[in-house]
Amino acid sequence: KQWYQRRVAITAGNDPVIGSNCCGALWILAVCDANTAILTEECGLQDICNAMKTHRDIEELVENACSALWSLSMEDENIEIMRDENVISMLVAAIKQHIKAPKVVKNACTTIGGIIYADEMCGLQLLSDDQSIPTILDAFKKHSSNQEVVESMCELMLTMGESEELAAELASYPVVKMLQKAMAEFPCIEDIVQKSEDAIAALNAVTGV
Repeated sequence: KQWYQRRVAITAGNDPVIGSNCCGALWILAVCDANTAILTEECGLQDICNAMKTHRDIEELVENACSALWSLSMEDENIEIMRDENVISMLVAAIKQHIKAPKVVKNACTTIGGIIYADEMCGLQLLSDDQSIPTILDAFKKHSSNQEVVESMCELMLTMGESEELAAELASYPVVKMLQKAMAEFPCIEDIVQKSEDAIAALNAVTGV
């Protein structure tokens, strides 16, 4: 019943505050595998996507919805739906619309990385729009001094770098310089330094450097 009530609240479409709170609650609940399975069975992924489309201009809702989608990406069945619904493009659109909002950017990039890690074919959808990667990199530049955003970006660059086709596309942009700048900005943050080094190595392998 509680799941049903949250679904009704999300899909009602009349109150973005309620929808945002429900997306936030589902994000926390979906961390548990059992809850994720229930939410998948009840078409929760589609409900969250619909909420993002209906209230795409509401920053807090989009932020929470991105986190909820990340939790749902742990379920194989949801990954298939995400591929069919092209959720990657929806997340890139969220970054573009809320590029000044660090939490939206961080959550969306973390979710994109999680989806690509689970299914490379989803990641290749980034190549269907020639503005997708530039949008992500623009957000990287804008938040280059925000540790949380940079951590998620370095993780995403590494994940993309592990895909031959995505790495080839990334290599056409000054991503290596951006990662080097990230390491210089946060030299004591091991996670940023290590993932940047690994991502740079992957991109250099593509270019033959």
